Amino acid sequence: MTIRRALFTASVVLSELSEKASRAFLFLGVGMLGRTDLKDVSRRSWSGFALSDEQARSGLTAAEEATYWKVVKAGDRVCIVGCASGRDLLPFVNAGCEVVGIEPSPAPLEMLRRLLREDHLSATLVEGHIEDVVVPGLFDAVLFSTNCYSYIQGTTARVAVLRELAAHLTPNGRIVLTYPRRRSDWDNRSLRLATLTGRLTRSDWRMEPFDALLRLDVPGERGAVIRHHFFSPEEVDREAEQAGLRVVEHGDPWASPYAVLGR
Repeated sequence: MTIRRALFTASVVLSELSEKASRAFLFLGVGMLGRTDLKDVSRRSWSGFALSDEQARSGLTAAEEATYWKVVKAGDRVCIVGCASGRDLLPFVNAGCEVVGIEPSPAPLEMLRRLLREDHLSATLVEGHIEDVVVPGLFDAVLFSTNCYSYIQGTTARVAVLRELAAHLTPNGRIVLTYPRRRSDWDNRSLRLATLTGRLTRSDWRMEPFDALLRLDVPGERGAVIRHHFFSPEEVDREAEQAGLRVVEHGDPWASPYAVLGR
């Protein structure tokens, strides 16, 4: 082996060790946070991701079109959970639906308010996490924005949210959620570090198997981190059942993981 090749190999090894150390410190730090602290970190992290006006008005993706319009009709009362700056809310307002948007991050929400004013449209916007807000009225459809269901902190909290939303469905109402699909080779070792620091600091929550952390690049926000969960379709089934709901339809578990829930 040449010296250049040996130095290259050594650099790769050091890079791998650095990545593992970085991941370890990230899980250690998040494990120290309380539930409220983590929600605040999430809220501030997403605040840096308001879309441009053009992106916010770009509409639903092809996959979203195929999924959401299966359960939504023009004129329905629709709730969008995690509406952000409105990319997946504005199409339903434009279709004549009565829309409620729920979003914890103030910056994207303020942008959406401006877009609605500029386009002479109307929607009810509620600032807060879906676990904490008062859900207003009954809905023909509750749609979780892409993967937003996975950001709710833990199985118990997710089931409680589904149970609450079920009480706000019309008789034939539906809940639609998309989710990131877990791989078969998942490694949960880093979770032990978060669990350890959580116990040592007496945090009021714990990371669960198949939870993950995503570090975001947000200007002016060094601690921009999102906790989210990777699911199997069977886990979605269990959580729906615990909330008193049934799965009406599953999407392709790899190409387009989603679930339509009903009472």
